[in-house]
Amino acid sequence: MKHMKTPRRNSGVLSAAALCLLLAAAYGAKPYLVKLLSPGKNAGVSVRVESGDNPAANRAPAARYNAVRVPVNLWPENRSFRFMDRNLKESFRGMMAIVSITPLGGDNYLAANYSMIMLLNIRNESLRIMSVDSSFSRVFDTVKETADSIVGAKGVKPVRRRAYAPTGLFYEKNNNLLYVANYKGNNVLVFSVDLPGRKLSFVREIKTANTLGPENLYVTPDSRYMGVANYDGSSITLIDISGKKAVELWNAGNIYQAHGVCIVGDKVYGTGLNAGVLVELDMLTGRVLRKLGAKGWDPAEHKFLWPVWVYPFAKNELVLSDSQSGHISVIDIEKFEVSRYFGGNGPTYKMLNMPYCVLVDGDRILISSTYQNRIIVGDKNSLKMQKS
Repeated sequence: MKHMKTPRRNSGVLSAAALCLLLAAAYGAKPYLVKLLSPGKNAGVSVRVESGDNPAANRAPAARYNAVRVPVNLWPENRSFRFMDRNLKESFRGMMAIVSITPLGGDNYLAANYSMIMLLNIRNESLRIMSVDSSFSRVFDTVKETADSIVGAKGVKPVRRRAYAPTGLFYEKNNNLLYVANYKGNNVLVFSVDLPGRKLSFVREIKTANTLGPENLYVTPDSRYMGVANYDGSSITLIDISGKKAVELWNAGNIYQAHGVCIVGDKVYGTGLNAGVLVELDMLTGRVLRKLGAKGWDPAEHKFLWPVWVYPFAKNELVLSDSQSGHISVIDIEKFEVSRYFGGNGPTYKMLNMPYCVLVDGDRILISSTYQNRIIVGDKNSLKMQKS
């Protein structure tokens, strides 16, 4: 998981509240951790939309818009349940930080956290580890890591570990296949799913020269194409997965620290963390059509800090999650602008803490508040919480 290092605490210099205010001022942001915007507050600002192969060229006239902050009625007043499987050992509890979720059907979902893949059932409020067929170990490249990068201890000899870090997940129900973005392996692993047995069986590896540090992926409804966001490669890749051998169709570069990806119609959408942008790509050629966003805290000004996730929300709409601000924005595809937003990072369960995943499944919405070890299940249309 990519995030900034936490500075050491010095209680004799600044209080936590003062530090939040100073950080907000440094980023030119409103101090959301101190005071929330009032529900329904509008902001009219300008945004520059870019198109063409050269991001600095073909700039369209500035557009006007009004992004509405949705009243925060999704969060509970007093609810502490955090989807911890009672069968898991206590030592695993610090590892439950979910970064992606994909629907299996009904109340069952699969979730990943860079370490393992788990079966989530929201009716039973359970989270159970899926066993993984060991035959896929032959596709791993072993990586050399120093001990201090793993446990913080210095002076210990480097160790070798298998390159396995499951991040983005996508379940393709037509063929009962789970596609897994394997960040450390620079590949996508494909498994068949045995739901009753809670087992994943290795089917094949998909890897190209451009699948470098894949974070998220998305498969089209016809099961033919897969989009991959490559964090280390700073690119979005489109791959034809319909044949026995996967074929890369194009690779769109200069999307620095690419993280989120989805496909709607004949367009591919991806996010870049470095610039805080959402890009729209032509599915046929990979050409950049439009860009939205800049570095900042306020989605009402089309600013994002760490836009880690993008996913279809409703007809002609996308949902984008900014983990570092905690804001979840709904994007109007036609206008290519933020139409409304909600959430925000902050203390207590009324707020979020690093939402890495916002999955839309029919009328249901699932939000992974990653640093709270918490999954929120709500109604997509009313944004009223059903479970947390």
